[in-house]
Amino acid sequence: MTRCPACAYHFGPRDGAPSAIGEAFSEDLRCPECGLPIPAGSRVVVGSASAYAVGAKLSWGAAWPFVVLAGVAVFLWIPEAVGALFRWFSGGGPPTVMNVLALVVLVSWAIPVVSYLYIRRARKQRGRASEDAIAPHERLLVARGWMFAPGWLVVFDRSTRLPSFEAIDARLVRSVRARLCAESGEGVHAACEIAARLLPHGPPAAPPVHAHIDGAPVALAAAFDATLRIPAAVDLVERLVEWQKTDRAGGVRVHVRQPDRLQPTAVQSHARPAIEVLDDGRLVIVRGSPADVAPVPPVATMRSIWVLLAVPILSLLVGALVLGWMTRSQSPAFMILPLLAFALPLAAVIVVPWIQKRGAYAEEAEWRISASGVEILCANSRVHLDAISIRSIDLAEPFGVPQLVLRITRSSDSHATLVPDNWARLAPETVLERIHFALQPTEIQDAASVERGRVP
Repeated sequence: MTRCPACAYHFGPRDGAPSAIGEAFSEDLRCPECGLPIPAGSRVVVGSASAYAVGAKLSWGAAWPFVVLAGVAVFLWIPEAVGALFRWFSGGGPPTVMNVLALVVLVSWAIPVVSYLYIRRARKQRGRASEDAIAPHERLLVARGWMFAPGWLVVFDRSTRLPSFEAIDARLVRSVRARLCAESGEGVHAACEIAARLLPHGPPAAPPVHAHIDGAPVALAAAFDATLRIPAAVDLVERLVEWQKTDRAGGVRVHVRQPDRLQPTAVQSHARPAIEVLDDGRLVIVRGSPADVAPVPPVATMRSIWVLLAVPILSLLVGALVLGWMTRSQSPAFMILPLLAFALPLAAVIVVPWIQKRGAYAEEAEWRISASGVEILCANSRVHLDAISIRSIDLAEPFGVPQLVLRITRSSDSHATLVPDNWARLAPETVLERIHFALQPTEIQDAASVERGRVP
């Protein structure tokens, strides 16, 4: 089914509107509910901000903190917090610092549990939901929407308190990726993550959307990317600004992100094809991301998971210290200790993964493959591998994302990986064949050229 990316209105069987995710609008349309203009040729996808809301399974790596904290809460936090509140409301003294700490960590543990139950309720109600009206608990299933229009990527994010709509110039989009999180059988993939990597300056990635899809994710990503590369036939930004001024738009602001005129170098370098075959196939250049395709991390379960991860750290490292010191002194100065105990691990589990993810999304690499070997350019480094030292270059497809894997003779493990920004409208297997041909000795390449009647 196709929904409006701005308001999640279900288009239904309407002339010009596609019937499935990934199909293009055959004519210009406006959403009957909010009036959003959708140019002909555009493709839309509407889904959730959380992979677990649309079918991904909660792994043990994400679930074990719930089990551990449930035991700690039953035997320590619940009696401590409830007893302190009962004494306070009965006219006793105010709660001690330890009582307050127990109450805070108990609430911190309860928030993600309630959120997860809320997500499960929305998933169960999906089949009984009306296609025209969206119940409040089901809004998390359509919290984000993307519109891939000719020349523009428009991101609608309703998962935050203040919804944000951003129109991104297609020249700033490095790649579009569809990654599987779970498979529900019969060719239907649950929790497929649609993500886009962007050029600097600014955030290196748009917030992903998770949805159910049919068919191969690589074909979906290729269709989305191809739509962005079509020259724009209309001024979409002007239409969005006009729509923003209407009452049905709800007073939203449309943010426009275009190439920086002062620093055009990144855009010019990205304008080069992701895959180039030069010198009659003797040189193949592939550009993309060197970061491995990873599974959906446990932190994608819900935003409050950060607090959940901080609680075990507090319990193990600070609990004994707070219990020993706070029972001997009720000085307000000692409130600094539990505050720091919360702030430091919370900052660690938020800031460090954020930096790592930002770096992974922004990193770029280039492989130059020829008979002499493979030259890998990444950031400021340049590494040359002789052809004799290369064991193999193969295709891998972790989570439905095709990538190139290079192995050297000294090890069976992957030496380097590369996820191309796109496959230049070629099948990944075709690109691999051309890479293998470029790696062959020059005399074999010449013989093949003669056989094909194309002597250089």
